[in-house]
Amino acid sequence: MRSKGWRIVAAVLIALVVGVGSGLARLRWFVSLGGVDVGPWQTSTAIGSSSADALLRAAIAVNAILAMNRDEAVYFIARDDSAGKPLDGACRYRVSGTDPEARWWSLTVYGSDRFLVPNPQHRYSESLDSVHHDSNGHFDITLARQPQDGNWIALPDGRFLLTLRLYNPSPALVADPSRAQLPTIVAEGCR
Repeated sequence: MRSKGWRIVAAVLIALVVGVGSGLARLRWFVSLGGVDVGPWQTSTAIGSSSADALLRAAIAVNAILAMNRDEAVYFIARDDSAGKPLDGACRYRVSGTDPEARWWSLTVYGSDRFLVPNPQHRYSESLDSVHHDSNGHFDITLARQPQDGNWIALPDGRFLLTLRLYNPSPALVADPSRAQLPTIVAEGCR
């Protein structure tokens, strides 16, 4: 009788550990934003709105994102490159595009721990104010572990994600984020 009781207690403890662990893992990696895909970028029309469900609100809280109202900011996240392969710090990437339809934007790299990537150059992001454009308004940003000339953001070892924040987006983009013209993310080689 006693051993049956311990088996039940052990089974309940294992179920709790597995359940809580898998729930936290899902929240940490935004398994699905449950919304709109634009190439490798994902967003949810519920982020920053009262229509966000409990899971999305929990994911936002766990990942330390302060979500502004959608009229003020739209957030896109990429975990994969434009070919659908997971973003990996062992590779070098080129992020290319033109300025999205917003008053101001920023592109930031976060390590798997959800923190900025430490680097001696203090290069954590590029933005409308810092990125260099060519004469046609096009930009290329290099993502690499080693410092690069020009537009560059440092990468960590291992997996990472990109967050593209669009501040004061156009009303058309707020109404239909799937129409956004967002940068491509192309792997240029891996070690």
